[in-house]
Amino acid sequence: MHACRPWFFIATLRHASSVSSLQCCEQNILSNLYKFDMEVPKIPSVEELRERFQAHDVRNKNRFTVLPVPPDLRKASVLIPLFYKGGQLHILLTIRSKNLKNHAGFVAFPGGFQEKSDKDEITTALREAQEEIGLKPNDVEVIAVLPPSIVRPSSAVSPVVGIIPEDFKPNINHEEVSLVFTLPLLRFLSNERVTVQSEVIDGHAYNLHYFHDSIGETHVITWGFTGSHCVRSALVAFESKMTFHFYDEDAVNKDNAFDPISYNKFVTSSHL
Repeated sequence: MHACRPWFFIATLRHASSVSSLQCCEQNILSNLYKFDMEVPKIPSVEELRERFQAHDVRNKNRFTVLPVPPDLRKASVLIPLFYKGGQLHILLTIRSKNLKNHAGFVAFPGGFQEKSDKDEITTALREAQEEIGLKPNDVEVIAVLPPSIVRPSSAVSPVVGIIPEDFKPNINHEEVSLVFTLPLLRFLSNERVTVQSEVIDGHAYNLHYFHDSIGETHVITWGFTGSHCVRSALVAFESKMTFHFYDEDAVNKDNAFDPISYNKFVTSSHL
């Protein structure tokens, strides 16, 4: 039995007027949340956040059996940086430099390819975050390592969830990153300024979710791997009752948000 399709199958883009600051943008998003629900979810405490994400941690051997990464895929890691500000839970994102070879100009988490000297996925994610935005590894509390996803052209990307300081100020490496910005994590459970495009890719039906936001005078679109993992993180963090359909008829919810997916099912990129 398939779950009912939620709002995002019929969502349309609502053009927002330009905002003069990130704070204004965040307030606007929060004020428009949950028009389709009676209750705004309670903001989780740090302890609740740890517990909820650790339930999806690949290091939890009692829960997961993660398939080995195929040898033709290059290992990579990204950091999903969460922090509290003004009583709300926020997420930090970047826009990749337009000079990069892959995914130039895309909204992304800090991260990159694993190097031989890296001990594990956590080492890679923290090293890359420091190189890209100046975030010191000692300033990150890692709360979970999530199952890897295949990202085009040929990467297996492991997300690492971490809590960062509220007052972190990025030191941007402009060779890799053009902009750092933050959004309330609840934004990714909102039906405001969202479009969905359905496509069939390699025989699988994908519903590509595009989240449109104004950061100052910059129009940013979060989608693909990054958009999907922002949604999944929000589902878990807030224990949301919502269900999303990103591909085929698979229903993604707070309980299975990060369950490992067979590498043979599909090879995707920005289409996750």
